[in-house]
Amino acid sequence: MTSLPPHLTPTITDRGFSHLPPVPCIWGMSNLNVGQVSVYESSAATSAALWLRAENFGIAGDAKSETTSHLQVADALRLADQLVRAVAGQYQYRGNLLGGGLRAQADQVTASIGEMLELLNAAGEDQT
Repeated sequence: MTSLPPHLTPTITDRGFSHLPPVPCIWGMSNLNVGQVSVYESSAATSAALWLRAENFGIAGDAKSETTSHLQVADALRLADQLVRAVAGQYQYRGNLLGGGLRAQADQVTASIGEMLELLNAAGEDQT
């Protein structure tokens, strides 16, 4: 079994739910760590869902805040696909070798996510 990289290695809560490590958020061009985003399993009994949590540390003149979004699993996959596409299409990479390589990898991710969505749909789990 392959071990997961640190950003994909969950912490398991006392109730048995996975919390993935937070990813830092930067401010402007300073790369100042002003917050974090994290994903964790939902305890919703009605359907499979995930929480997306964004936290602002209150640095750089903003008020300290936190918000969460509750996503159906299929919508979480769609969001993951959007993030990969946004990275691959980022204007600083367009037209160069890195952009071409990223787009090719994004195509593979989109195909894999499409297959995952088909599995969820076949099981009646895609409720969007």
